[in-house]
Amino acid sequence: MKNIIKIGFCSLLLSGLSVSYSFGMGLKQCLQESDNGKQATSPVQEDIKALCKDEQVSQQGSLSQVSSEVLTMAYSLIGVEHLLVISSEFDNLQNLFNNNQLVTGVNFFTRGPGSPWDEKKWSEAATVLNQRKNGQEEVPNKFRKKINFDKLPNLLLGAKSILGSFVPSDTVISNYSSWRSDFMKKTNPFRRLLTYAQLQRVIAEENLTHVRLPFKMLLIQDKLTGNYVARKCALDILNDITKIMILSPSDLETKIDYYSDTHELHVFAQKKERVKNPLNNQAFGELKALIQKAPFDVGDDNIFSDNNGDAIIIDTEFMGESAKSSLAKLERYSH
Repeated sequence: MKNIIKIGFCSLLLSGLSVSYSFGMGLKQCLQESDNGKQATSPVQEDIKALCKDEQVSQQGSLSQVSSEVLTMAYSLIGVEHLLVISSEFDNLQNLFNNNQLVTGVNFFTRGPGSPWDEKKWSEAATVLNQRKNGQEEVPNKFRKKINFDKLPNLLLGAKSILGSFVPSDTVISNYSSWRSDFMKKTNPFRRLLTYAQLQRVIAEENLTHVRLPFKMLLIQDKLTGNYVARKCALDILNDITKIMILSPSDLETKIDYYSDTHELHVFAQKKERVKNPLNNQAFGELKALIQKAPFDVGDDNIFSDNNGDAIIIDTEFMGESAKSSLAKLERYSH
């Protein structure tokens, strides 16, 4: 693609040595010796716990700087299929997409380049957009929403900011083996973290004191070496690989995700012990209030209670369910 973002020098920590790499598209090696026992420092377990607590405070501060509109839009986009709408005129759709970092022809098995759209597909996409703009398109599936092209630049910048908030300090990354046993590695980083950010926003705004989310972090792994990259480099890579993707020229479904065949994103969530206490009334009421504002997937076993009966939501994924559906599932936790 023509719109390659060039990234500057990334300073990395490699067994205590400072190494610099220059690369574009985040595709050259960006190494961090973090999980092989060669850390430069090795804080004791209590220090790591204190450090993670400090990281969580910093993370929440960073998330508070993102606007509610962007948080809600990003959360919505990962939960429900959105169809692209372009309200203004365009002469060359391919140039418009490229200039705004909209990616087409994605291989979802590798999260890398797939088959580029040919002239026929670009023409099909342009026809769909014009029909949609003029109201000539058939009514889309009721579960699908429309998103205006003009919203995408701010959404992309906001999503990068949200995800960057979850990348921890180099001290945490370089002491991976010291905290790894206290955390679970999770899949679906965008769905989990963008939902987490929205839930955290509502918890803060509504002053919900009986509902908590466990601390989560985002680390970026080099596929070739298996190592996790340092924070500065991770933020550069994240900025580069976070994309708005257009999945098909026939319906222009829009998705936000990462696009890389050289790096993987891993979410680490702090483990929480299960306590057999039922949820207290305040926690149950606050969960209802939270779901009304931000529905999420309420599974059979993803809300724990602590010693006081307060709620800990250990899994945070919005799958497109309505508040009504989530509230109905919440009833399984009423006893």
